[in-house]
Amino acid sequence: DAPESVYLSIPEMQIQQMVEVKDGKFTVEVPTDITTVASLVSNMDAVEFVPDGTVLSITFDGSEATITSNKPKISTQAKYDSFIKGANDLMAMESILTEQDLEDRFMDYCLKAIEENPDNAVGVSAITNVYYMLPQDELEKAVNHLSDQVKEKDAIKDILKSLSAQK
Repeated sequence: DAPESVYLSIPEMQIQQMVEVKDGKFTVEVPTDITTVASLVSNMDAVEFVPDGTVLSITFDGSEATITSNKPKISTQAKYDSFIKGANDLMAMESILTEQDLEDRFMDYCLKAIEENPDNAVGVSAITNVYYMLPQDELEKAVNHLSDQVKEKDAIKDILKSLSAQK
């Protein structure tokens, strides 16, 4: 059974709205911003997505939601999904790795993601997941790698303020 409605939330764009679902489907257009993560919530599940300008199909199957892009090769959503899956796979190794080894692997994973995605939501998510674990010089290097557009995000501005205060 499909939900009767879904709640769309994109705080950075001041978008908060209920969207009616008819015959298990709905359509909503949102502005494109590959540096932002939005959420869609129903009574069945919640899912995060990147409004990357491609057509995203969101399916609620009763146990989980999945998102697919009509252009996965260029979709930031596909990159974001891959990043989240990789992070979750790493965290699933918690029982077989030492805490320090898990933390080191996670930091390396996120730093690589920042390097490969300096201009989109993957880079934002990666740095906000590890900034507090990084030594100041590594954090400065990671932040400096981010695009100017990403540096305008509130979360990144907070990290930059923290770095300035430490100098």
